[in-house]
Amino acid sequence: MSPSPTVRPGDHQGCPWITATYAVDLEDFNDLDTGRAAVARLPQRWDYIIEDTTVLLPQDELDDPYLDDVERAVRRQLADYCRLTSAVLVATKGRGTTSPTLSLPAGLGYRPRTRVTMSVPAENKAFAERYAHDGPRVCVLLGGSDGYYRYPAVSSWTKILRAIRDAFAGVKFFLTGVRTPVGRQTHTAGYSDEAIRQVLGTGSDVVDCYDIGLWNQLALIERCHLLISPHTGFSFLAPCVGTPWLTLSGGHWPEYFFNDVPFYSVLPDDPEFPYRGTLYPEGSTDRLPSMRPENLDRKIPEVVAGMRLLLNPEFTFDQAVDRYRANIARANVNRDYLPLPTDPSLASF
Repeated sequence: MSPSPTVRPGDHQGCPWITATYAVDLEDFNDLDTGRAAVARLPQRWDYIIEDTTVLLPQDELDDPYLDDVERAVRRQLADYCRLTSAVLVATKGRGTTSPTLSLPAGLGYRPRTRVTMSVPAENKAFAERYAHDGPRVCVLLGGSDGYYRYPAVSSWTKILRAIRDAFAGVKFFLTGVRTPVGRQTHTAGYSDEAIRQVLGTGSDVVDCYDIGLWNQLALIERCHLLISPHTGFSFLAPCVGTPWLTLSGGHWPEYFFNDVPFYSVLPDDPEFPYRGTLYPEGSTDRLPSMRPENLDRKIPEVVAGMRLLLNPEFTFDQAVDRYRANIARANVNRDYLPLPTDPSLASF
């Protein structure tokens, strides 16, 4: 059964601008009767409702043989949730969609230079004090919760860390992620325990910060000078605590949330990037072109150069935007789908 639509004290202590949330459990949509009951427990009237209609896939896409049973079930659950809420919940000021393009109702819109700030609780800040270090502090996230094909190989990470180590004396790396998920928690799915151990074993300056909990991770990132990672959902939290994000770009999506914080995206040499949600190549288990060692390893000098910029306290967000614009102009990528941080076209993402 879905939790009751109430907010417990402290639920949003890190996000005081959120006043209430109402959650439903996807398992409630294993059948329509429990799904209807879950939707009935939600407030029925809202100011605005924004939906992701991409979950309303045709049957042939749901039957795609490349989907595993879990993903197919989740897509069906999300589709039923979307249909039921669309039919029952009322938006008094307007409805919109997030994907495949963002269509916002009047009264809502993307405003460049808006900054979202997450307040890390004091107890988590205290936890992160154990990671104090006088030299450059770099938080490293190997990858997100998707398959290995979207992320760098261990051999590439080894070379990246070695190059950073050679360029920045006294650097320390704080390797974080989730090895052991709790419940439905996402985890660093693209890397085995052995792969993680290999990266941790590349030097005594690499610290194991796995499985420390979400808010402790954010406190750690806040203490670091920058986060380096491929494109992952979790990495978007770094700018929310004021930490620059150096992204190993490549894969389904470009970066589209910059939060008025300095950043650097190492763009791939791939005219099909970004793939906008499609697998490349279709149905293949091969690593994405931008993440293959022979391609990513050539980008390591730019990784070091980008890090040098982000470690400079005088490097501003506006300078980061100008550098990103110049990098896009000379990159071998699909420029039509690479929004600039100050461009309202970000709304298409």
